[in-house]
Amino acid sequence: MSDVFIEHMVKKESDRPETLKRAGLMFACALLVLTVISVFFLMPGMVFVVTPASAAGIWGLVTLIKRLGREYEYILTNGELDIDVIAGRLKRRRLLSVDCRGFEIMAPASDAYAREMESQTIKVRQDFSSSPNAPGRYFAVFSAKDGARTLLIFQPNDAMRESLKGLLRRKYRDE
Repeated sequence: MSDVFIEHMVKKESDRPETLKRAGLMFACALLVLTVISVFFLMPGMVFVVTPASAAGIWGLVTLIKRLGREYEYILTNGELDIDVIAGRLKRRRLLSVDCRGFEIMAPASDAYAREMESQTIKVRQDFSSSPNAPGRYFAVFSAKDGARTLLIFQPNDAMRESLKGLLRRKYRDE
């Protein structure tokens, strides 16, 4: 039996709160630039104090705007699924690590499986897909290390689905 190693990246689409944060940061950046320009014309002697502080502030705001972008990376290694989030293409953090053999069910996140997805026994719901209505979303239900039943929603690529299909057999559903 050969080893399985599959990686897949999914870019998270901006939702309304993220768009509002980004717009607010851009507004703050523009306000800071206008402040520097007004100080330059109204108090020329203060330019040497305000300009470096404003440049640092603008750099900080631009860095914050860049960090709002998120990507999810799915890594399937011999039945172990790891999901990381990458913020602004700079900072990586592990969100989930689960053995896929423990999945109770894996199926497309569609109306056909709404009953399984909305079960009252599910305590934790984790959505690591690009958006709530993106195509190719699948869900899996499993028991976490702390015993809580967990619903995982993600967007595996074709190679990952084929590998999980062979691993899960009867627990894997397709449309």
